[in-house]
Amino acid sequence: MSFHQIIFDGLERMRERTVLYGDAQQWNGARMLETVEQYRAALSWRGLGIGDSLIWDGEEDGQVLALRLAAMARGCTFVSAPGGAGDAVPVSSSILQDCVDDRGLETQRDELWCYQVRKGAFAWSEDTFSATLSELRATLEEVPRRIAVLAPLSGFGGDLCLAAWSLSAPVHYSGAKQPAGVFAFLERVAADRLIVSDHRLRELLAHPAAVLARCAPLRTLLIESSPGAEENDLESLVASGPLHCEKTVVVVPTDQGFLPTEEAFLRLQQEAQKVEEAAAAHPLVGEVRVLPDGVGKWTLLAVPAEQCPVTEEEGGEDFWNGYVQTRLAAHFTDFDWQAGVSATQRLARIALLSMVNALSRRGVFTERETGYSQQQILACAAERHRPLVSRWLAVLEQQGLLRRHGDGLRVSDRLDDYADAALEQAWDEMESVWREVAGSTGTIEYARENSACLAELLSGQRNAVEVLFPAGRMDLAEALYRESPAARYQHQAVAVLLTEIVAAHEQGDPVRILEVGAGTGATSEVVLPALAGEPVSYLYTDFSRFFLDQAVRRLGNDPRVTFAIYDIDSSPEAQGFSPNDFDVVIGGGVLNAARDTDASVLWLQQLLRPGGWLVITEPTMEEFWVMASQAFMLADASDERAQSGRTFLSLEQWHRVLAQAGLRCVLDLPPSGHPLATLGHRVFAARAKIDRAPLRRTDLERYCRQCLGDVISRVEILDRLPELRTGEPAAAEYGHCI
Repeated sequence: MSFHQIIFDGLERMRERTVLYGDAQQWNGARMLETVEQYRAALSWRGLGIGDSLIWDGEEDGQVLALRLAAMARGCTFVSAPGGAGDAVPVSSSILQDCVDDRGLETQRDELWCYQVRKGAFAWSEDTFSATLSELRATLEEVPRRIAVLAPLSGFGGDLCLAAWSLSAPVHYSGAKQPAGVFAFLERVAADRLIVSDHRLRELLAHPAAVLARCAPLRTLLIESSPGAEENDLESLVASGPLHCEKTVVVVPTDQGFLPTEEAFLRLQQEAQKVEEAAAAHPLVGEVRVLPDGVGKWTLLAVPAEQCPVTEEEGGEDFWNGYVQTRLAAHFTDFDWQAGVSATQRLARIALLSMVNALSRRGVFTERETGYSQQQILACAAERHRPLVSRWLAVLEQQGLLRRHGDGLRVSDRLDDYADAALEQAWDEMESVWREVAGSTGTIEYARENSACLAELLSGQRNAVEVLFPAGRMDLAEALYRESPAARYQHQAVAVLLTEIVAAHEQGDPVRILEVGAGTGATSEVVLPALAGEPVSYLYTDFSRFFLDQAVRRLGNDPRVTFAIYDIDSSPEAQGFSPNDFDVVIGGGVLNAARDTDASVLWLQQLLRPGGWLVITEPTMEEFWVMASQAFMLADASDERAQSGRTFLSLEQWHRVLAQAGLRCVLDLPPSGHPLATLGHRVFAARAKIDRAPLRRTDLERYCRQCLGDVISRVEILDRLPELRTGEPAAAEYGHCI
């Protein structure tokens, strides 16, 4: 008699009895048999049979067991992996029910039975599966009174259910997540056999609720373990807890059935060594390590091989500078840079006067001959804005608008210079000058509105975000990042550089570009058209969902562009980003908003492939009009800016940040003779990991597939392999990853 007949005979004998007691519902033999027939009909209608793989994506209840039996009947492999995996067909109860509802029930049984039940790293054959269930039946010994299952029904727990039903024994299952709920279940069921995974067992026995549990004595505790786990350690753990049992059985499921932990561990080591040796033969690979991925394959960790560092001559600094500067000069042939610089400096002067005006409206500097102490001045601002006011005082004194008077400060200029009427006239003239330079006045409208409500911003009565986005409008913010001469130069410089980077890229996969802090899209709207028709994959990211929603409306139809959240103040790994995954990372004026610039730049460097580019645009000098506007929205820094009291890092500090992150600065624009150089806005282009071979994840995936077949589920390119725990061999890590 075949094993499926044994199982079905057991279910037939218990048609009117409960075969599975679940948390929310109970299944009797008749219901289980009927559901199996429904799923067999559904799988048949979908054309699934021998060679197909099913991924269970539903609840852990009787349906998963019915589907397993139906899959076996159709000759399909089966595994539980929420969300689907690989090329397998994700199946949930609702999807199958739709098929049944559309086709009606087909009650005849197929005669085709070809066991292919996937278990982690393997697919059991009919012989192995039958032998495994026979072993489990023997482990259960005589017919149990009650069996309690805490292992998933889609995996090891389901195997025990099938073995129990062949013995005409019912099963009690609990999917409770909280340990207290699990112990309550065990007390209520009073089972004489318990099936649990070693991970779940450790979790339960470490919980404070364990000391209060009153579980019935067990005949047999069956533990599903993993290679590398210490059997004696598990038995000692059980002996110290509330689970009292006559016999503890530890098994490891493998492609040869259940094996002792030592033998299973040895086999896993041998397989890992085989995979590692094959991957290490790739000419660009330096070091490798493989880890089981938990669903039957391996995760491959690879470090690119070392190579001779690229010299400055080979790095092409002269070429990049010459190429970009020539293209920029051709693009801006008719632009009057000196007029643009003069307009920007005029804006800075009005911003300084606006600061004094706002302070006077808050009750200080109202009389020219009166000195005010630092304490008096800071008291006029909300506490969270006092560090900013301290920076104001430093630049106002430096620029000659304030001067020392005893222990305090007093105004140097005439009171009329920063009076409301004088500022109104200055802003009117500024709009006219800016229109001549930029062709529009959005930036001045924004700066002027900030000036008008600066006293309210200081006191905390007005929100700076509302000023930049009045009534949710984007027009002022869009103008702010586009109109200025420096912004135009920077965006065009980035676009010119990227066109050459993409042109120099070797044929193969598209150039992967990540933009962080993409915001209003001021950089991307210049870069993407410049790369039209080029093989690129552009990931547009920002910390704000608001900006991403706006970007999707503009760029959602561009197949090259995808969107994601990225926080420059968090590690990429914590956000789901993989190291060594991008050829270019762009940041347009975003890193000055980072809490710790060194950390943020280092994280971006980690995302770059060997030879990849970090291209950023940043101010390196105080911008007075920014100090009177956007500075209200910047978080307090914890890097060198905290000690210097500056809003932005200096040029020297930026070069140090890049070097400390392991980046070679190839491009630093504008050149010293350019009029824009006096404003301090810089374009930095730096290369990463120039001493490593240009190993790409997709290339290594293809190589491994050719050498090993479909055994690698994921490849990660790392800068270094993670350290092993002290005293553990490399393979011991495997047991903790399954």
